[in-house]
Amino acid sequence: MKKPPMNAETDRIAHWFVSGLELDATVFHVGQYCGPWRASTAGRERASFYLVLRGHSWLHLDGQAPIRLGEREGVFLLRDIPHRLSPEADDTDCRPCSSLRG
Repeated sequence: MKKPPMNAETDRIAHWFVSGLELDATVFHVGQYCGPWRASTAGRERASFYLVLRGHSWLHLDGQAPIRLGEREGVFLLRDIPHRLSPEADDTDCRPCSSLRG
């Protein structure tokens, strides 16, 4: 399903908001995955962001339907909440792994 384009007012507000942000970020991991996997920064008591460069992944938030992230899409989690990324909407077959901790 194609997303509708942003209108000029929405674009102006988004630009104003993003241009005023001062980010201090740490990159924990840049990876390329295949097969069953899970990734999460939950529990680090920090905001998180994920960017999908190629392919797609699914964001799983407790109590919500999975959200598909496609190429060049990302998500910002402004507070530490339980979450994980996986290759499938139904990730019950993905083996559990430790979160991305340094």
